[in-house]
Amino acid sequence: MSGEHPMIGTLPARRASQWIGWLCTLTGASCLYCCLIAAAQGNTKPNIILILADDLSATVLPCYGGKSVRTPVLDRLAAEGMRYTHCYSPQVCMPSRCELLTGKYSHRNFVGRGNIAPGETTIASVLKQAGYATCQIEKWHLEFRGGAIPSQVGFDEFYHTRLAHNYFDPVVSVNGKEQKFEGGYGPHVCQKFAFDFIRRHQQQPFFLYYAMHLPHAPYHVPPGFDLGDFPTVEEKYYAMIAHQDALIGQLIEHLELLNLRDRTLLLFTGDNGTPQGIHYRHGDRTLEGGKGTLLDGGTHVPLIVNWPGTVGEGIVADQLVDFADFLPTLMELAGRKPRPGLKLDGRSFYRQLLGDRDALSRRFAFKFGCRNGGKGALPVHGYWARTQRWKLYNDGRYYDMKYDLNEEPPIELASASTEAVAAHEHLANVLKHSGAEAVYERFKKKSHERD
Repeated sequence: MSGEHPMIGTLPARRASQWIGWLCTLTGASCLYCCLIAAAQGNTKPNIILILADDLSATVLPCYGGKSVRTPVLDRLAAEGMRYTHCYSPQVCMPSRCELLTGKYSHRNFVGRGNIAPGETTIASVLKQAGYATCQIEKWHLEFRGGAIPSQVGFDEFYHTRLAHNYFDPVVSVNGKEQKFEGGYGPHVCQKFAFDFIRRHQQQPFFLYYAMHLPHAPYHVPPGFDLGDFPTVEEKYYAMIAHQDALIGQLIEHLELLNLRDRTLLLFTGDNGTPQGIHYRHGDRTLEGGKGTLLDGGTHVPLIVNWPGTVGEGIVADQLVDFADFLPTLMELAGRKPRPGLKLDGRSFYRQLLGDRDALSRRFAFKFGCRNGGKGALPVHGYWARTQRWKLYNDGRYYDMKYDLNEEPPIELASASTEAVAAHEHLANVLKHSGAEAVYERFKKKSHERD
């Protein structure tokens, strides 16, 4: 593999003046107390844009050490904002989106095919109750077998492609009514809907859940790229990431034109890792994607947070973030509390964003490896709990992730250090009380019955 493709490295640079001129100079002054006071008075609710990339490991991006693609927009967002080094998602798309939106672990929100139940509490429904206009853009993928459409879980508007990855001549569900865009490119069509939503709601706080298709297969050469006659799969994948980066830059420019940038919290993450079979350079190594597995390659995703004047500049945070944490974080930001009886698995990291070093952070991340559903369904993979360093599976496999990203061989407790033994005890207790075992056994039985 040749690593970085010259076209992918240079095209974004040629347009850099268009993409990165939007960033404001941060004041550097602490805004913690003024933000908290203003929020308490109810006179400042930031706009929220949650961008979800499709099939993107953290380690692909340059700001996480990736060497195969250039992403100047995301690099700048990270440099002038906050970058988390330990954010973990489920290993495939549907359970990941359920967990992100509901704040519940996969074994409590996702059964069989990828559904989200109509009427389920979501980020959108919470923010709607707090006075936000809410919108879902591009990929939904949670409505199968009676699952909810966006309007049933708190979204005022939705514009998503009906087929999972409908790039060319896309069919878009515009608030439930299908429209075909002959000659259109799906990400561009959906971006126009996003821009229009922002423009129409610039006078009130809004929540935009921007679930981009890029860089998910089918791999292709995006508009405006020239990769030669026979580009490799990897080169197409890199180009799709570079194009996604450019689209995010255009989104920022749109916010700047409307004078909304300083009032908008941006969060960028990925739904799961890079697909297996895709190779990329990270530092001095070549890594392979691990989507569909519970390895780091399938579950370690980027998290970049940028909010000029509020989130500090150049912060690299090593606290754990679980995908279940997004709902309680945005709930706290909006000044809402869980309704009686609502059990959330997530923990808010909102105060970390404000620079509160004493804010409690989670002591473990948890992932349940359920299937994606449908023909060719992925098998049940078990489940794990982990800290930044130590990782324990339900079948007893135990790893030191500081030195062993490939998870081989497992740690032998009999010869393990005192630190490793103590961490194992903590994680074993997490697994024991997770409530996942019964669901796992039920899934495993169904999987065997199908075989």
